[in-house]
Amino acid sequence: MHTTTPRGPTQRPDTEILDSIRIALDWQVFYELSLTVVTGVVTIDGKVDSWSERRNLDTVLRQIDGVRNVVNHLTVRAPPIGEVTIRIAIEQALARRAMREARRIEFAIAGGRVTVIGTVRSFGEHDAVIGALISTPGVDSIDDQLEVLGPHPVQ
Repeated sequence: MHTTTPRGPTQRPDTEILDSIRIALDWQVFYELSLTVVTGVVTIDGKVDSWSERRNLDTVLRQIDGVRNVVNHLTVRAPPIGEVTIRIAIEQALARRAMREARRIEFAIAGGRVTVIGTVRSFGEHDAVIGALISTPGVDSIDDQLEVLGPHPVQ
């Protein structure tokens, strides 16, 4: 009987991974960021213009052959927007998402940092609230203190 020893995935050299990242990213974007690759773990630092750009860069990096993990330290550049304007934008975003339960949610805004406190009924509702905050201009970080109540047991 012939037995073979299974091999693990071949580890790609970090320099090759970094070269693939350079090819995958727009050169202008690449030079505005700080990237390191150590044993397949990519750490990315720098500033981007939006939350969607931050998520997109993370997604692109995770799809590159040899990348085992991404440590995303990107921050979002936020234009200076007043707290009242941010609060109004958050309320409008929640209204667009038909968040009927938004009255159980409170916000504390300090600069571009929004602390969201309250209760939601499901993880889907939680994600909708956080999604509304992420897409709000002027929000550069979120302190998520929402409590997910979940379904109530049948008695």
